[in-house]
Amino acid sequence: MNCVRFCTHPRFPVIRMHACLPLVLFFLAVNASAAVLELPSIFTDHLVLQREMESPVWGRASPGAEVGVRLGDMPMLITRADEAGNWKVVFKELKTRVVPTTLVVTSAAESITLRDVVVGEVWFAGGQSNMGTQLKDSADGDAEAAQHSDPLLRMHIVSRSPSDKPEFSTEGTTYSFGEPSQWYTATEGRSAKFSATGYYFAKQLRAHLGDVPVGILLCVVGGRPIQSHCALEVLTRTDLGRRQLTAYHEAVKDWDSGRAEADYPAKLMAWESAKQNIRLKPMKPVDPRTDFWQPASIYHGMLHPQIPFAFRGALWIQGENNALQTEEPRYYADQLTNMIGDWRSRFGHEFTCLIVQLAGFRSPSAVPQLPNPALMQHNWPLLCNQQRIAHERIPRSGLVVAHDLGEVDNVHPRNKLDIARRLMRWAQFYDYGGQIQPSGPLLEKAEFTGSEVVIRFQHAEGLTTLDGQSPAHFDLCGTDGKLHWARARLEGSKVILSCPDVPHPMQVRYAWSNQPAIANLTNATGLPASAFIATKEDPKGKLEVLTDR
Repeated sequence: MNCVRFCTHPRFPVIRMHACLPLVLFFLAVNASAAVLELPSIFTDHLVLQREMESPVWGRASPGAEVGVRLGDMPMLITRADEAGNWKVVFKELKTRVVPTTLVVTSAAESITLRDVVVGEVWFAGGQSNMGTQLKDSADGDAEAAQHSDPLLRMHIVSRSPSDKPEFSTEGTTYSFGEPSQWYTATEGRSAKFSATGYYFAKQLRAHLGDVPVGILLCVVGGRPIQSHCALEVLTRTDLGRRQLTAYHEAVKDWDSGRAEADYPAKLMAWESAKQNIRLKPMKPVDPRTDFWQPASIYHGMLHPQIPFAFRGALWIQGENNALQTEEPRYYADQLTNMIGDWRSRFGHEFTCLIVQLAGFRSPSAVPQLPNPALMQHNWPLLCNQQRIAHERIPRSGLVVAHDLGEVDNVHPRNKLDIARRLMRWAQFYDYGGQIQPSGPLLEKAEFTGSEVVIRFQHAEGLTTLDGQSPAHFDLCGTDGKLHWARARLEGSKVILSCPDVPHPMQVRYAWSNQPAIANLTNATGLPASAFIATKEDPKGKLEVLTDR
């Protein structure tokens, strides 16, 4: 290399460069060919591959180069990179592999070896901070991490890396470990920094399946809306999504022009003077192209690099930040339904999707909660209802009701174990042959019959109440638009509602509060019923956008 530095020094004539040109070209050729073989960040040591279905491995190599992939002592899979250098092989119906092995990828003289690879069940875990809450921050989590060690329970934590375009691999480091995306085993106390919900779900699945490895693919960013997790194509399908994209392009324009930074002090002053303690404080402007708040930013930088990795199903906990907006909660079912459909198309199969509703938050209301889109307390049950509607729309989906697990002063309730238990019931129901009732009561239909409303439910076997009292937290609305608590009685698998102040009911709601503490309807499982709203015009409570009376 001394020759290169000597020949390019400006004190020497160009002819001396010519004398060293062959050596310069040699070094350039070596550098250009170095590390051509590449795997995305999902493929690291301690990898868990999905069993009993197609399980792809992919990467980059020199265009046209032959690539071989071998798992342990299995026959090598051979393919060839396309003109852009992309390649993929697919393992068919892998069997459970408990004893760790290697995954070796070779191309020409290059080779990549991943160690401690197993084959079992993989679940994707996505959303925002309630999914990301670490085990050590959950109830008794520190003790759990210290006492329970399991090398076959693993978690891949995706690094926080927003992007304005689809990426091949993730960049940056994780919030939990401060390291690049990688797989970790639940040993040596590492699980303390795992997602608590993901960890407890995996632990229960391990116990249910026996000697089968379980991996969780964790892709979360706290405090971010659903549109950040959606591909751009998904957002173009709704009016709200198109407005969000328009706002994004305006934000890019404002940032490039300097106007966003110049306008920030005035926005902050306006927020402070209005004392808007229930609305989001204006954030200091950042480049929207690398901002987790912006549409598709998490999808591009964090989710896209995982496609088309194989997993059995997805766990989804998200919505708190969409509930803080005035308009977004009303379109949440649309966006979630479209997002899951898009993910299924990209990953190549109709995986199970398990949705966790918002947990109860803030103080319970003493009177039926009046519609007020300017208040978070209005939007919280509205978004819960939209999550219920999304479950109705999305085939092979489950809904975990969580209003009873919330905390008044903590939007991140510490009881993640019961969330995971409820998720596990749905996983057993769909994927692991469990003859099990997966859910509490869910609205089937409201029948408006004169002065009474008859509510029929799905999952109504053993319909009862948690405290043995009459069903509570139902309210009715009549033609005058006023809300009143309803008198409720159980009649087999139905709830019958009436109210002397509402002779002609037009609307019924259940658990319509940010903290419906007195909502007590359940079935034989002891699992709570979901919040809902239904009207004469919409007796099944499935409208895309509800108009409150």
